[in-house]
Amino acid sequence: MADSPTENEREAKAAEAGNNFILYFEEHQIFLDEALCSRLKEFNQTVREAWAGHLMNRTSGEGGMERWDGRAKAWDSLNKQVPALRCEIERVFRKLLGHELSPVEGVQ
Repeated sequence: MADSPTENEREAKAAEAGNNFILYFEEHQIFLDEALCSRLKEFNQTVREAWAGHLMNRTSGEGGMERWDGRAKAWDSLNKQVPALRCEIERVFRKLLGHELSPVEGVQ
């Protein structure tokens, strides 16, 4: 489709989002508890490793299908972590704001 962003445009947008994340985190980490900061630092390292995996696995040329597998692994490593991290961030902010939810029986 002509209106779809190119791979280079999508990569540039992803790189910008990753950079914005770390800049925001570095500026605002004082507001987060140490455990969450540690998790976010680990996540940032995972993002960097996934990004390197993405860049090292260009899908054109020799070994294109194997490189797609490398990209898929990089994506999966992030995709599995983001929902849990988001829940943890929300939990920490609710606690900071005094809106802790009481646990619902049978729900974690």
